[in-house]
Parts: sequence; C-alpha cells; structure tokens
Amino acid sequence: MPHSSRVTLFRRGKFWYLNYWLDGNRVKEPTGLTSKTEAELIRADREKSLVLGQLHHLRQDISVSRRYREYLRFGIANYKTEKTQTTDRSVLKKFFRWAAVKTIDQLTTAEVMDYFAYRVKVDKLVQSSLRRNREAIHAFFNWAKRKGYIGENPVTEVKPPRLPDHEIRFLKLGEIEGCLKAVAGDLIEPVIACAILAGLRREELCWLAWEDVDLDEKKPLLRIRSKTEGERDWKPKTKRHRLVPVCRRLYPYLVALRIKRGDCPWVFPSPEGCRWDPDNLGHRREELMDRLGLPWTFLDFRHTYGSQLAMKGVSIYKIAKLMGNSVRIAERHYAALQTEDLHEDVDFAGLPQAEAPSAPRKGKKRRRGEEA
Repeated sequence: MPHSSRVTLFRRGKFWYLNYWLDGNRVKEPTGLTSKTEAELIRADREKSLVLGQLHHLRQDISVSRRYREYLRFGIANYKTEKTQTTDRSVLKKFFRWAAVKTIDQLTTAEVMDYFAYRVKVDKLVQSSLRRNREAIHAFFNWAKRKGYIGENPVTEVKPPRLPDHEIRFLKLGEIEGCLKAVAGDLIEPVIACAILAGLRREELCWLAWEDVDLDEKKPLLRIRSKTEGERDWKPKTKRHRLVPVCRRLYPYLVALRIKRGDCPWVFPSPEGCRWDPDNLGHRREELMDRLGLPWTFLDFRHTYGSQLAMKGVSIYKIAKLMGNSVRIAERHYAALQTEDLHEDVDFAGLPQAEAPSAPRKGKKRRRGEEA
C-alpha cells in the first residue's frame, strides 16, 4: 500500500484521531470517538476511500451552524443561566458572522486576535466586555476540543485583558437606615431589606421559597438551593447550596411576610402573586431609586453585606461562605476594608525608649593623669 494511502490512529486525551497524507499534506482528523474499536471502523473506511481516490468525510461534520446549535443545547442541559445562554448566543453569532468560515477547525489564533482588535477599534469594546467575549468564545472551543472536533483551542493563546481594580460601592450604617426608611411601605421594601441584610443575589431573591426559610428555630436560616418550577430548573450561580443566618434586623420582615403569605410559595411575590422575573424586579428597583433620588443597585446592596462584615472583623473565609463566593473573589472585594486592623498586627516589637542624656557632674576638674 503506498505511503499516501495509509491511515493510522492516534489518541489525544480521551479522543482518537486519524492520521494520513492527502495531496502532500498531513491531515490530523478528529473522529470524536473515545472507543478505539469504533474509531478503527472509521480508520478502515477512510483508508478505503484514499485507495479508491474517493475521500469524503464519512463521519466528520464540524460545520459552524450544527456545532453552534449543539453547544447551545449543551448549555441548557448543564443548567446554564438564561443570562449566560443569551450572552453565548450573542457573542458567538457575531464572532462566526465575522469569521465567515464553514467549519470550526478553520479558525486560527491569528483570526481570533484580529476579531478582538476589530471589536475594540470599531465597536469600542471596553476591557470588561472584551473579557466576557473572550470567555464565551474560549468556552465554546474548549467544548469542541473535549468533543474531539478540534485538536487545539485557538483562543487559549489570546490572554484575557487584566481589569483594573474598581471601587466597591456599599452603604454605610447610616445610609442603610436611611435607605430602609425611604423605601418603607413599598412592595419591594422586604426584597431590598433582604438584599442588604442577607447579601442575596437578585436571582436568589426571586427564587427564594418559603420551604427555604426556617424561622422556627432559635437560629433562623435561609437556604439557597436548587429548585424546579414546572419545566424550569434553577440552580444558584455557583451551583452550590449554602445557608445564610437571618440577623435580628431582618427577622421582623420575614415574620410579617409569612403572616400574609396566603397560598403563594414565594417569599417575595410579584404584584401578580407569582415569582418575580429578575429583569422586572431590576426595573422596579430602578424606578423606586429614581423616584427617591437614591443611587443604589442590587449589586450595591449585596456589597453592603460583605463590606459591613469585613469592617466588623469577620474573616474573608466566612464572608465567602456566607455570600456563596470563592475566597479569591471575597478577598479581592473586601480585604482592603480590613486594613485598619493591620496596624496593631504589625507592631510586634515595642519601640525602644530614648535614654535621656545624663547631666554633667559639678565639681573640681580632674587633673591630667588623675584616676576617675
């Protein structure tokens, strides 16, 4: 059998690849299979096609449109949030429309870099948006690599832009009382109180059900956990459950809501008596803050919880656990607020006291050579 007609198998990671020569060029074709037995069937079929001069992709199909739709289905099956799925659709559509390729294996690192340069120059993409775009495209090609559709991720060599540290906005103690007093009587007053006093995310507030609230124990708790509504499944952002203690300031709000709950399963129902949509709740908060002349957002309320804990001396590890963050993120956001406590920590050695110079003694001057 001539050299150009031989097809061999090799494995990279979990997947098997075909290796052969075509028109003087070496081809490494992914099979997308983890089974060597199944890959061997593809190898034999490909070799037969080479011998007969009828090479065609018997199994390989890595067209952009089909893999794009498959990736979106993968996101739904892995409980990606609606916001993340929307971002994936938007970013990938723009990228593939710009690249104008038929198969995803044709994309190179150079083309990815050109795309990002184009977005920055033409669309004036800021660093944070550029970072999100890179993350979405990198995730797609990582998925394609795991599936065996491509050998290497072309986005890996494109380093994400480093974001500058930004000032965390939060309410000080006096501002907390002023904000709660200003929103008193409004429909979303308990929502804002819970966001400030428990540090819950906006979606966590919308999905908080009475089955997650325990007010009967000596130590009341909120349980942030996955749940299902009809055909809709929801998971926390980090996909991990956590417990949040109910502080004494928040307790009366929850007791009052439980008294008038009726048959509604949600702790913070919408005006229609159903679960709040996160975007609608955000618009309602925005309208209320504009009417009151206050600048605060749900992210500011959440940062208030973490910031006040940090200034109280709570450890970064505990703050991360209470807020459902990684220790690294909690440290980046709140460690700077604890620097006041470091002054006493660094004074591990007492300062030596300067000795006062002794006054000269009065008396007769000693003669030279006289002993002291």
